[in-house]
Amino acid sequence: MTSRAFQPANLGPVSLRNRIIKAATFEGVMPAGEVTDDLVEFHRRVGDGGVGMTTVAYLAVSPEGRTDRHCILLAPEVVAGLRSLTDAVHATGAAAAAQIGHAGPVANARSNGAPSLAPTRAFSPMGSLTRGATEDDIERITGEFLRRFSLPDSVDTQNIKAKAANGVLEVAIPKLAQVQPQRITVEAA
Repeated sequence: MTSRAFQPANLGPVSLRNRIIKAATFEGVMPAGEVTDDLVEFHRRVGDGGVGMTTVAYLAVSPEGRTDRHCILLAPEVVAGLRSLTDAVHATGAAAAAQIGHAGPVANARSNGAPSLAPTRAFSPMGSLTRGATEDDIERITGEFLRRFSLPDSVDTQNIKAKAANGVLEVAIPKLAQVQPQRITVEAA
């Protein structure tokens, strides 16, 4: 009997070839917070290893929310790199996910060149003094989790579904029927 870990599974709308998921871990190959060939290759190799999904770590929504300056800041200039990473992972048969967040009091203020934020002014686990977040900070940071993007013409916009639960946003963006892969039966002569 095959272990359930190796059986296909669905994670919301995402079909996984198995239930093995590489958790987010700092890859250490993102100097200056850029998507590098080394980062793409790291996750491609994880996919080649047979996991169902690999998770890119730590993508911050704001500059002071990075754990350090080498973490990727979600901004328009990194989209093409993240797309190439996703394409490389998908080519192995694996799915790709990302850990998106704001490090708050554990952000490295020295590395980021910006104070880390916490609910109140206090010493951070990183050894620096945090700045107490204001209502404006909280509004800005929560707003930075909102991103807008353009959808390609091949998307069935009438059937897009989004659900938020337990801190996870799940968005299903289906393709139009005419662009779905089709099977064609080939008859031997």
